Amino acid sequence: MPQVECTQLIRAWQGGDSHARDQLFQIIYPELRQIAARQLRQCNPGNTLNSTALVHELYAKLYNDRAAYESRNHFKAVAAKAMRHIITDHIRRNKAQKRGGDLMQTAMDTSLLAVNNDPHNTVEVLDLLDQLEVLGERFMTVVECRLFAGMTEDEIAQSLSVSRRTIQRDWAKAVAWIQYRMDHSGAPAV
Repeated sequence: MPQVECTQLIRAWQGGDSHARDQLFQIIYPELRQIAARQLRQCNPGNTLNSTALVHELYAKLYNDRAAYESRNHFKAVAAKAMRHIITDHIRRNKAQKRGGDLMQTAMDTSLLAVNNDPHNTVEVLDLLDQLEVLGERFMTVVECRLFAGMTEDEIAQSLSVSRRTIQRDWAKAVAWIQYRMDHSGAPAV
């Protein structure tokens, strides 16, 4: 579906049209499943959460939300962030249940971060991404869009109304900041 039609559905949803919300989720559902699958590959919290369940939890979380989404890409960026929070909460719940027992296996498989089968480290890394906002909200958004939503530099630039070069600089600065924090916090380094 073209960007314009999704934007129209978003506007109708913001105006209180629940049918538009349901239609938007139905149209964008395959993309949300791809984002969910990508995030679960990067932060595998175990076998109890799959991409379908993650998208359904996202739907429940955003069901009554009328945030000011500007476009399809903005909605995907927000959805990716919400999914990351759902995964983090899921890992924390599992970790609390398994305290003192067998640890669940986790792995972040990205060129930016590497977590070695330790749920404590996965939570630390995900929390570190939340702290990235100290550089500015745009830095956190760039990382979320690139790592978790799978958006290209051009898509992120369009979504944030900045140049591609700005996105490249923001990415480089964010990677350097995360690497520094990981190297100096005892978390696993790249």
